[in-house]
Amino acid sequence: MSQGTIYLYFENKTALPTAAFLDTKSAIHAALMDAAEPHVEAGRYRDAIEAQWIAIFDFATEWPDAFTFAEQISAARLVDENAQSELDRMAGELAAIIEQAVDNGTLREAPVSAIIPVLTVSILQLAKHSVQRQSTVPRNELQLSFDMVWRGIANDDY
Repeated sequence: MSQGTIYLYFENKTALPTAAFLDTKSAIHAALMDAAEPHVEAGRYRDAIEAQWIAIFDFATEWPDAFTFAEQISAARLVDENAQSELDRMAGELAAIIEQAVDNGTLREAPVSAIIPVLTVSILQLAKHSVQRQSTVPRNELQLSFDMVWRGIANDDY
């Protein structure tokens, strides 16, 4: 392939990695939403959030290169305005589930912006560790980690 061929499909040299990044983030988002959907429809927000949490880990272990690529691009903040708009839309859909869980009393009264990092930091670290070491975390440890995180954000009745 000649050097200029890429410009037939992408307008500049950053458009290709941005497109790949958005495809990866869209795949992650779809996995999270698919995992949560039946539980949200039934009003089981703990199950929905747990399913999403596990879906992040499963994505990372099934597609470690894509997961690592998405994490690196996210950290480098290399996306343009249009890509950021799409990322914000996806984040809004995920945040809406957390908001519903707060509204129905499953989660503590707290800003969604405070709950999301508590949920995501642990699972992202577990996933990164698993990918870097090329070994998986046993399901019982994954469950134990979720349970510990859950106790920090759940309403006392859950």
